[in-house]
Amino acid sequence: MAEPDALGDRLGRLDPQELHNLETLRRRLEGSALTPRAVGEVLPEAIALGDGADGRLAGPMVGVTERAIERSVGEDPERLSTALFPIIGAAIRKAMDKLVADMMQTVNAGLERALSFKRLSWRFESWRTGVPFLEIVMRETLLYRVEHVFLMHRESGILLREASIPGTGSADSDMVASMLGAVRDYIKDSLSLRKGEAVEAIKAGEYSLLIEDGPLASLAVAVRGTADPGLGNLMRETLEGVHLKFGGALRRFSGDVEPFAAADPALARCLAVREKREAGAKPVYAIVAVSALALAAAATLAWGIVAARDRRGFEEALDAEPGIVVARSARRAGRTELRLLRDPRARTVEAVAEEHGIDLSRYAVDAEAFLSPAFGDAPAAATVLAERTVPAELLDLAKRLHSLSFLFEQDSGELRTGQEGKVREAGDLVSEIVAKAEAYGWSAAIEAVGHAAGATQDESATRVSEERARKAYELFVALNAPLAGYVRPRGAGVLEPVMATEATEQDRELNRSVTFEATFR
Repeated sequence: MAEPDALGDRLGRLDPQELHNLETLRRRLEGSALTPRAVGEVLPEAIALGDGADGRLAGPMVGVTERAIERSVGEDPERLSTALFPIIGAAIRKAMDKLVADMMQTVNAGLERALSFKRLSWRFESWRTGVPFLEIVMRETLLYRVEHVFLMHRESGILLREASIPGTGSADSDMVASMLGAVRDYIKDSLSLRKGEAVEAIKAGEYSLLIEDGPLASLAVAVRGTADPGLGNLMRETLEGVHLKFGGALRRFSGDVEPFAAADPALARCLAVREKREAGAKPVYAIVAVSALALAAAATLAWGIVAARDRRGFEEALDAEPGIVVARSARRAGRTELRLLRDPRARTVEAVAEEHGIDLSRYAVDAEAFLSPAFGDAPAAATVLAERTVPAELLDLAKRLHSLSFLFEQDSGELRTGQEGKVREAGDLVSEIVAKAEAYGWSAAIEAVGHAAGATQDESATRVSEERARKAYELFVALNAPLAGYVRPRGAGVLEPVMATEATEQDRELNRSVTFEATFR
């Protein structure tokens, strides 16, 4: 305890200035600790100094950055994808635009040169070797020669390297590069192009100047003739290789072009030449052959249209014939299958076909007998089916059933309210028809026909009529399960209207119904 007291006595004898200096020293020593705040204040400056001209900091940071990205993707990939979206989306759109444009140019080039026997031989070669036909077309027919290639610094416009075909005359390369940059800037300013848009081609006499821009450098080629899309792909690949190999030198560029001499082999690859091998004859025979095929196709199409018109007219004539209803029409194996409901009192199908000049050998007709209300109470009501007379009692019951109809809501398969009495009456009639037919030695079949209002037979009309017919069938089965074997639902759409004209709302209501047809065998 004596030593601290002695130290305190000594400190007490110091003058105020010395005490002030000691206090200042104490504060500085306390502030020299490596706290997070202190590191944060000096870290940006330290990173800037470490990534100086020699770039020593980049190496150690690679592994740390890769692991940080990997961890970010593992923990929350959505966050990283959201941050990169503006960059990746723009890059993908630009790449897709170039891909589609190049593909369309290639297809057009192939189509323009497709009509000759030599082109047909190229198709055979494509089939034999497996090389795409469009690639063979480009290889054999495209005519161009790249005479000069210029690699320029993007920001300053300074020419870095150039390559030319030996023996071709060339103006001052530096002047060409500077003038090219000036012309592009002038065009861009004059047309008020948006950021990211650039002038990619300039026509000058028999030369075309094609330009590809990268983030740090641009590549321009002088082409004599018409280049194909493959040249653009070659330029982009070359420019990407330059950025990959010389990215650091391009960022630090200060006027020294010597480091870019190693890019000469890559630029030389762009000095592509496509020469025409021989003058092709006019594709006369190919044109004649294609014309003959076109005429044959036109004749076949015209015949199909006429045949379809005749079929449609025949079916409409059958459907308009009293006592005949076209229930279904389908095309299979070159023939038209017709399913008809035909009253024996109606005209024969053969007679209608002869009247309209139709060859029935092209049709498969399945006619099912039924009693049509079109003949009313004529004496022929005692119709002979299969050379037997249908009992008058059964015919009377069939007419009573046909006079009943279930009404439905508009554009719906739901039964309207107040129809319960009709449902019970129809169910009783069906049961009575089935029982009495068996007693007379006949078999009865009941068809619940769904109808739709309107004048157009479309998918909606067919669907709602089928729903209505199915609803009536389910009501019958609910009343008497054994009736399921005698009742069959069918949707007719607008083809079999209850009222031929829909002059009033009551007419439309009747056409939104289900009616019943009874047939006996």
